[in-house]
Amino acid sequence: MGYQTGEFRNVFVDFAMEVLELRAIAPKDLTAVEVEPWLDRQSPDWRERLSLRIDGEAARALLSEAVSITRRSGLLTDPLCRILHRTGDGIWTPWIEVEDTSEIPAEIVEGVERDRRRLRLAPIDGLAAVVPDLLLALDRDGSGEPWACRRISARRTARFPFPLDRSADLVAMADGRYLSRIRLAGGDAVEIGAGPAFWRVAEMGEEGPRALAFAGTASLLTQDPHVWLLAAPDASPTCDGELSAEPDGVVEGGRLWRLSGQGRVFVSGGNAMVRTRADRDDREDIHAIGSLEQRVLDSRGRPVHRGIPEILHRRPGRGFRPLGARDLRHRIGRRGGWRGGLPPSGTVGIVDLAARDGENVGARVAVNIVPEDFRVTEAQPGPAGERRLHFEGLSAGMVMRVSDGDPATVDARGEADVTLPVGAASRGRLSLILASPAGMSPLQWTLDLPRALGEFEGVDNLVLRKDRDITVRELRNWRIVPAETGGTDLRIRLVGAKVDLNPVIGRSIATEQPLSAHRALLEEMLVAGGADAELRLRVISRSRQSPRLVLRYYRGETDLEDDTVMVVEGQALRFDHDLQIVAVDMDDPDRVAETDPGALSLLGQGRWFLLPRRGEVVLRPPRPFVQPAPAEAKGVDAPRRGLRIAHFAAAFRDGVAEADLFRLAKLVGVLIAHGVSPSALDQIHALREAPESAVRLLLKVAPADLEDMLSLELHGGPRWMFIAPGVWAAAFSREVEALRRTLSSNPSLTGLAENIVRGTIASRTADIVRLRPALLGHIVCGLRETDPGIMMEVASKLGGLPPGLQEPEAELLAIAEEIVRRHAGLAPWLHELEATSRPPALDRFDPDLRGLIDAPLFVAEVAFGLRAPPTIRQQMELLQAIQADIGAFEAALPIAVAWAASNNDR
Repeated sequence: MGYQTGEFRNVFVDFAMEVLELRAIAPKDLTAVEVEPWLDRQSPDWRERLSLRIDGEAARALLSEAVSITRRSGLLTDPLCRILHRTGDGIWTPWIEVEDTSEIPAEIVEGVERDRRRLRLAPIDGLAAVVPDLLLALDRDGSGEPWACRRISARRTARFPFPLDRSADLVAMADGRYLSRIRLAGGDAVEIGAGPAFWRVAEMGEEGPRALAFAGTASLLTQDPHVWLLAAPDASPTCDGELSAEPDGVVEGGRLWRLSGQGRVFVSGGNAMVRTRADRDDREDIHAIGSLEQRVLDSRGRPVHRGIPEILHRRPGRGFRPLGARDLRHRIGRRGGWRGGLPPSGTVGIVDLAARDGENVGARVAVNIVPEDFRVTEAQPGPAGERRLHFEGLSAGMVMRVSDGDPATVDARGEADVTLPVGAASRGRLSLILASPAGMSPLQWTLDLPRALGEFEGVDNLVLRKDRDITVRELRNWRIVPAETGGTDLRIRLVGAKVDLNPVIGRSIATEQPLSAHRALLEEMLVAGGADAELRLRVISRSRQSPRLVLRYYRGETDLEDDTVMVVEGQALRFDHDLQIVAVDMDDPDRVAETDPGALSLLGQGRWFLLPRRGEVVLRPPRPFVQPAPAEAKGVDAPRRGLRIAHFAAAFRDGVAEADLFRLAKLVGVLIAHGVSPSALDQIHALREAPESAVRLLLKVAPADLEDMLSLELHGGPRWMFIAPGVWAAAFSREVEALRRTLSSNPSLTGLAENIVRGTIASRTADIVRLRPALLGHIVCGLRETDPGIMMEVASKLGGLPPGLQEPEAELLAIAEEIVRRHAGLAPWLHELEATSRPPALDRFDPDLRGLIDAPLFVAEVAFGLRAPPTIRQQMELLQAIQADIGAFEAALPIAVAWAASNNDR
């Protein structure tokens, strides 16, 4: 019965043959990891045509001749997962993987109104420095419901190296505001040596495991033959029963042991039961949530908890549930044994909290806490005017010291005044040492100083004291810290050759946040200003302004002199020995090489695009280096950029070959991977004049590359929402015909051709909508002209289309009322965005709110050619409208497009 029946056997045989056919059609010279991306480019819908549905890890495993065990085993759907990758010679390196889609329990997302349905999560702290453009979209059906989570950032944010001892923290955003810090399950730091930390196979290679996934800190069962224990480098585990342990490589700061069998493993900090080759998988998860004290950071740079946090516990297939005191055990300061219940309310320092497992401890989590009544405020200056801070809520007798200042003792009331050392004004954060009279190890924490004025701070904790030039890549090195009291704003002024009035956009800053969180807005402003634009950023508080950060695409310029890259300094050229050059062949982007700036001829034949940098500083690339030298200076070799852009635009309009689009996509990927804006490519600017080719580019690239292609609008490419629905329709039609021609060459697929074509286009357009919900109206209108059947498939893949597309006037009114509810009295004045036509019901709203309400209608009018493209001033106001309420704009634009389309049809 079951899987042993003939019907199942036939399905599995068919599936195996289909996989063999896919392997056979892939070029033989592809490496294992290149097979799946190649199939994605050739036929994005190949997975859905298989007898059995496979995705992600399974697809890579089947097509790379490797065995893969899905890291989740169907148990968990957390967005983040800690991974250890084997790099050779028994060395493992820590990474984080971000799921494409997942689910987040409602309990985890704190500080958010219960009726809110849509959020964005962006990285902060150490995570923002590594992947500043990571972005997660959260949606739910109602209050209390779990959040459906979708990664909407590029594939480079799906897997990245990240240290084990740092937590991956994010912040919830909505309505253009930061709401609260979020710690997701799966993103907590993994502390080596504090007790058992288990790992399971995530990927298998031909010579054994090549990736392990974190499997918790408590007893576990697994169907796998092995499980791995991460322990301190000088610690050897002790096993009882039939459990055995063998060393299996090292991690920075720790050693891995491979466990097999059944029994209890004992290691410094704790013990746990392990059973491999079990009949099921079972593990525990534990998570701490609660109020955070942003003023004090622990040794890993995370805010400590204010008071005892709530502890949530989860078993496979079940949701999180809170644990009460009788279900918990605790240990303070890593000293002594475990005690039942919760720690005392006045506890200061590190506390291990664990689920009770009989007389033992189950899943555990470490938290750093201060009492609920802990406070840090400014005190009266000292006799010589020195700055002093007042602490309260600490245990009497504690000794504290800030940086290299004098120590102070907490009095019987739990209070102390501390004088800051000379030079503290230049730093935003100082070391904080707290020593307990009970003799526990001193706490090595960090104090985030109160600020009278808002300021920029670098990753070195130094306050910006004078103007400084930075590039987009360097945004991750800065954060914005608001003033302790009163409002704080980030003021952004656009200055550039295309700009006459130097428009200014302001953003309210209520909490500390990375400057990279504003990257999309900043890049859009730079695009509007032109290639030589710059943004002048200041923090404004109490009518005082900070020194400015001047943001440009590049810090410096280069030029070619024969086969040498020279740095431009004023009117002169200078050779710089410290210059680093990466070269990519524009005709074959797989050819990427590092070269000496003074010996480009060694690159060999090719049209080499040069990516110069000095350390982290990106310089403007020179013109391509071409070998052999072109016979004529025209077309792609024209001396002026405008001529080259015109050449590419003409080629795109004439119907560029598919190979050219794939080549461009790969070239864009190389530039982005090296931190260079694709705006340096003439072809990207040419796409603005040939939007149909730009849409076809979206339809052709591999799913993993789609976000990078959509981001081209931030690098000089066409703004997708301004492209006419008719152009989308033309691109869809051309792609449909191209697919039909390809399929017609295979007689065995003749009967399936139409279904394959519809499925392929539907899958890709659904992917576009998932990443850019605001484009739904453009796509629906375009598909309605091309093939309504495809539109129905898209609706099915998206779980239905918004009802408002059928009754746009009523839906636009509902959205407008929601905007008024959220923004009345706070909306920016946007009087340049008035629509030429709107549903009569919208006329009753206050003109001061008109910009937010009319913005989607304004965009729809541009897309349908009912008004001229927006001016610089209008572009700036449109950016403000979108950033003020991204969710409302994404919901309203498809409805506005539907309303404009219905008016055009009359």
